[in-house]
Amino acid sequence: MDMFQKLQYDTSSDSGSAKVLPSPPVYTPEPLWQPFAGFSFLFRNPGNSLSAFDAYQKIHIDESVLQTIDLYADIAKAVSIIDPVALARRFLFFALPSSTYHVTVWDGINKGIEDQLNPDARTLFNKYFSEGVASALRTWPPFDDIGDYTKLFDGIGSIELQYNGLKARGKTVLVVELKPADPESIKALEEVMKRRKDLDKRFARYGKPENHPLIPHVAVRYFSDSNLASSALDQHMDRWICVFDKMFNGNKIKFKEIDLYGFLDMVTYFKPR
Repeated sequence: MDMFQKLQYDTSSDSGSAKVLPSPPVYTPEPLWQPFAGFSFLFRNPGNSLSAFDAYQKIHIDESVLQTIDLYADIAKAVSIIDPVALARRFLFFALPSSTYHVTVWDGINKGIEDQLNPDARTLFNKYFSEGVASALRTWPPFDDIGDYTKLFDGIGSIELQYNGLKARGKTVLVVELKPADPESIKALEEVMKRRKDLDKRFARYGKPENHPLIPHVAVRYFSDSNLASSALDQHMDRWICVFDKMFNGNKIKFKEIDLYGFLDMVTYFKPR
């Protein structure tokens, strides 16, 4: 387990640093999530965590289902304790809805790295998401000229994760980091890392940068203003860590599958039915 605890995460080029909230920053009772299209592999959430539409499914964890996923329920409780409304008003620090909680396995191409793509790939990427879900599904999966990669993470087996601390990534996002809960999960995550490297090699032809080292996490809040973020972190981070550390009592989450999802913003994740 030490190998995951020792990994350091470089936030200098984190895709989360792209603008996912309004610019210039503004307070609204409900966050105004900005368009931020892309695609990624995510762990499939336990239980019935998807809403079905005509041609696709979207991540949506009903409250009744959330309460059966102990680790997600603990995160939601901790977020509520640190007063989401007051933080949003004072620091423009907005909570992601618990109905959209997820854990990313591999970051694909997204709006945050669009400028790093070669010209043909950039044009193709924008075409995929030109009409939102509709255009993405018509050509699913994106960039399939490298072969069908949608099943690349099949057969890895179950991975059980547990709480490993509350962390701020730069001045952008607050995350709950997770670590493998047993030796079998460590072994499975090592295989995930190998397959991630294979994907990075395949996508390098488009100009896509490699993924950061894998540190499983759940994003819980986004800052809209870096200056206010600095103030909030200086004043409150120690207290927030105490709240989260006390909330978790060994609860775990078990993932059994990994799927490819598209997304339109930080709260709209979808895949074909």
